[in-house]
Amino acid sequence: LDARLSRDPVFVERFVREARMLARLSHPNVVALHDFGSAASGRLFFLMAYVDGANLRQMIRAKISPAEALALTPQ
Repeated sequence: LDARLSRDPVFVERFVREARMLARLSHPNVVALHDFGSAASGRLFFLMAYVDGANLRQMIRAKISPAEALALTPQ
C-alpha cells in the first residue's frame, strides 16, 4: 500500500484489525492471508495466496452475461 497510509494511525489500526479478521477466515472462495505487517520501507502489506484468473475489474469490463454473474453470486 502507499507508504503515506502507514503514517495515519487510524488507517494502521483499521488495517491491522481487518488483517487479523481476514487471517482467521478459512473458506474455499476466500483467498488465504499468510502474513501482514509493515515492510522496512514503512509500507503496509498483505501476503496472500496467488490466484490465477480474472479480477473483479476485468470481469466487469468483460461484460459477463447476467446468467454468468448469477452463477458466481452464491460463491
